Amino acid sequence: MTHAELVEIGRKCLTKTCSVVITEIATSGEEPDVIGWRGPHTVLIECKTSRSDFLADFNKPWRNDNDAGIPGLGHARYYLCEPGVIKREELPPGWGLIHVVNGKTRMAHVAPHTFQTRNLQREAGILLSALRRLGQTSVAGISIKIYRSQTKCKSTITIETDEQEALMEKEHP
Repeated sequence: MTHAELVEIGRKCLTKTCSVVITEIATSGEEPDVIGWRGPHTVLIECKTSRSDFLADFNKPWRNDNDAGIPGLGHARYYLCEPGVIKREELPPGWGLIHVVNGKTRMAHVAPHTFQTRNLQREAGILLSALRRLGQTSVAGISIKIYRSQTKCKSTITIETDEQEALMEKEHP
């Protein structure tokens, strides 16, 4: 199974419970394979196609919260892989494991707790980057459930692409 296939399976898994799901967004710092927001709570999924990829993950500073001083993303953190790639006893403390069998997800180990320390600034940066990109023609990697309800309050989200901003400056110098 390819990394892209695992990411798509992870995305589908999180869209069942999360209202916003973002995959492989390229920004500076930790770039999650799949991250989802369920209200203020976040779920991180890291997809691994090989043992060497999993073992290399331990060299990332945000995987060693206490040692490097750089907290990772997500209240709940999971690895997603085919059976045999990651052994349950190899999981970092607090992490869960989801297996993919015949294209379907199976919980192999529920994350035993939620991380109290996480990189909120980085999570907000990912959301802002995704919102900025929504104004562009391609929104690959961003899934948002749309809820509509009648309320007394009105809010507006305006997203301007660089082209729209340049056009506005031309029209209104």
